[in-house]
Amino acid sequence: MSERKKRIEAEQKLYNIQQGKVQKPDVYGSRRKPPMVKHHDPDDELFGDVNDDNLVMNSDAVSAAEYLIKINPKSSIPICFVHQIYSILPNNHTVTDRELQQAFISGDWRRFHIIGALDDEHILMKTSDYCNMIDHAKQQYSLEIDGNKFKNTVTHDEKFNQVSVTKQALKEACSFTEQNVSQLVASGLLIPHHTQMDVYWYSIHNQGSFMSSLSKGRLQILRILKRRNTKDIMEKLLKQKRLNKSTFSIEFLMHDLIGSGRVEK
Repeated sequence: MSERKKRIEAEQKLYNIQQGKVQKPDVYGSRRKPPMVKHHDPDDELFGDVNDDNLVMNSDAVSAAEYLIKINPKSSIPICFVHQIYSILPNNHTVTDRELQQAFISGDWRRFHIIGALDDEHILMKTSDYCNMIDHAKQQYSLEIDGNKFKNTVTHDEKFNQVSVTKQALKEACSFTEQNVSQLVASGLLIPHHTQMDVYWYSIHNQGSFMSSLSKGRLQILRILKRRNTKDIMEKLLKQKRLNKSTFSIEFLMHDLIGSGRVEK
C-alpha cells in the first residue's frame, strides 16, 4: 500500500507541474521576475528625491563642536574650545585632531587663538559664522577696505587657514596698505602677536565678554568643589545648581574644566 501511495503522489505532482500549479525551480535564472510594486510612503513627499550619495555625515569631532555650541545659547559668540571636544571624545585625541584638521582643510571650520587663554587653547568657529562677523565689522566700523576680498582670501585660500598671518602675506594677497591693516586691527579682526613682529592673530568680536563669562563660571564651579569635604560632586547634582556670575551653561563649563585638565571626571 505504501508503494502504491507513493506512486499516486508522484503522478499527482507531475500533473500539477504540467498544469502550472507548481512553480518549477529557476535553475538557470532565466525566468522573468514579477514587477516590483512601489508602495506609497508619505515621507517621500516630505523629503522629495534625496540622493544618498549627496548626504554628508559630520565627523564625531565636528558633531561634538556643534553640540557644545548648541548647549551654550547665551554665549555672545558661537564658539567652543578644542579641549572641550576631548572631554566628549576622550578615547583617541589623534583621531579627533585628524577629523578637525579635515574640517579646517575643507574650509567649513576655523581655529582661533583667543586672548586670555593659554597658547594651546584654541577655539573653533564655523566659517559661515566668521564670514558673517567680518560683514558685521565692515558695517560697524565703516572699513575703507574691500571686505569681500579679505573675507574670500582668508576663508578660501588654504595658506591663510591658520591661527595667524604675517603682515606681508596679507598685504600682498589683498593689496592692502599699512593703513588697511591698522583698520583691521582697530575693528578687532586682527590682533598683534605678542612675541612675533609683524605677525597677527585672526580675531573674533566680543571675545572679551566670552572669556569673562567663562572665567567667572570656571571659578564658581571650582569654589563649589573646594567647599565640599570630598572635593567632588555628582554631575547630576552640579547641573542642578545655578550660577549667578556666568551666563554660560553648567554643562558647557564642565566640558571646559574636564577637557582642559582643571578637574577630573
